[in-house]
Amino acid sequence: MSGIPTTVTSTPENFTPAFKRIQQEGEADCPFACIAMIAGKTLDEVRAVAVERFKFPAHPPRWITEDLICSLAANYQLVATVYKEFRSFSELPPLAILLVEYIEELEMGRHVLYHRGRASHDPKVNVQYVMDPAYWIKPQDHVRTALPPTAYFIGIHAMQQKAGTGK
Repeated sequence: MSGIPTTVTSTPENFTPAFKRIQQEGEADCPFACIAMIAGKTLDEVRAVAVERFKFPAHPPRWITEDLICSLAANYQLVATVYKEFRSFSELPPLAILLVEYIEELEMGRHVLYHRGRASHDPKVNVQYVMDPAYWIKPQDHVRTALPPTAYFIGIHAMQQKAGTGK
């Protein structure tokens, strides 16, 4: 991962997402798919790191915790915040994992990737969109600018490199 894209390739009519969409395979591996999109990895690669390095169960029962999301992000030289309560899209960092379709009684929801960047055709214009890893949604909803109702988010940014170390 060479850094978080700050520009989205665009024309006045259209844009190309800065990330490649990764589709989740199971009912609850949407956070893995979001990390895979950001890190430029496959879902299998992210899942393998979770199992081998962070002792995530290879087979159910399992739940992807906030700590695991943060640990996986760090594995790919990213910093992930804890869940924060959503207030408005204007207050989000340029890259975040959103918790949508949240059911308060169950404390569960789905995760989608949010990105905001300057439009390449006009740097004064911001493009913001979500990439939804769900396998059951219509193809036209995989990447959309209609932003979903959101309960919480995890902000993501690149790790700061130590001067002179390349690390």
